[in-house]
Amino acid sequence: EIIMKKLFLATSLIALATTASAGFTGGYAGLKVDHAWTKFSASDTTTQTSIDNNISGFEADLFGGYGLNAAADWIYGFEGHIGHGFSEATKGFSETGITQGNLKNRRLWKLGVAARVGRTFNGNVLAYARLGIHMNQYEYRVTAQNVQAAKSTFASWEIAPGVGVEYAFNDSVNGRLEYVYEYAMNTKEVNFGGRKFKINRPKTNVVTLGVSFAL
Repeated sequence: EIIMKKLFLATSLIALATTASAGFTGGYAGLKVDHAWTKFSASDTTTQTSIDNNISGFEADLFGGYGLNAAADWIYGFEGHIGHGFSEATKGFSETGITQGNLKNRRLWKLGVAARVGRTFNGNVLAYARLGIHMNQYEYRVTAQNVQAAKSTFASWEIAPGVGVEYAFNDSVNGRLEYVYEYAMNTKEVNFGGRKFKINRPKTNVVTLGVSFAL
């Protein structure tokens, strides 16, 4: 009788763990579409004039990762992504000695890695938090009359915390909704018309819809 009770308990725990982790453990790969809002600015280090030029637009990513069952209802794992942005913005400006200028920004290539931890509900819903390190490539171009144009790219390394909800349609297909805040850790300076412009730290809000498939 004691042996039967132990077997029943072990079977129940295995069943519970399997139910909680269905669709969330093992390897996966998928596609996600983002909408990103970036606060972007450059400062003339001579005049201390700041030029704000925020960027908003869609992006696409491929991603993949691996999930593990920490306990009956808890999942943790790691994932990475690579993608490309399609957002850009142009803004005119005027300064002493530089008139009718334009600052144009674009978000280009992006990649990152992240750790995730979350809790399952009803066996097929995962609410999670994530913390990542991202690299977003920005292109910026400054043009003005009678001054040589400056164009450069900026690899922005960023801390990227976020939260999300993932739904397991079955053991093979999941959908997700995620929010991530990206805060840059570095800046860059560019010479333009004999002046130095400092690219300030971009700050980006990203909302993601994605679908993944078990491997």
